Amino acid sequence: MACKPEREARGPRATNVEGAAPNTRWTLWDGRAPSLMYFDAGLSVMSFGCAGTGFVASVNGFEAAQAWPQPELSFRFGDEVVTGLPDAAVQERGVSLSIRKSVSDRLLMAMDTASEVKVSFNGQEREVALPERTVDAFLGLCRTMTAPAMR
Repeated sequence: MACKPEREARGPRATNVEGAAPNTRWTLWDGRAPSLMYFDAGLSVMSFGCAGTGFVASVNGFEAAQAWPQPELSFRFGDEVVTGLPDAAVQERGVSLSIRKSVSDRLLMAMDTASEVKVSFNGQEREVALPERTVDAFLGLCRTMTAPAMR
């Protein structure tokens, strides 16, 4: 009886790309739930993730409103705007705001063609350039995870 060769264990891998601004970087995690994270001065600023048929967009560093529910949070990729009432979570370095949407071809195409993402929340804005090759890799992973009929 022949033994099967052991397969190499593979965990999520991280690929880092320098951001457009000094002391910034994008990190792509290619695990079961791929994510794309933006760091400024070593702190997580924003992230995007795909899991199953869901898409999560998060941002840190905005002042939360003294209201519940929180005002709308929006992420603009070119002409496409992803918006919703965010979940707010208090973290060690401030508040993290996130919205969840379904993965759609329209959203993936907008991210694919956008050169930057603009985030708006309660009168505050942030704009970050998107690295084309890293975003392409992230979107490829999202498309692989979600069957075309489910997008």
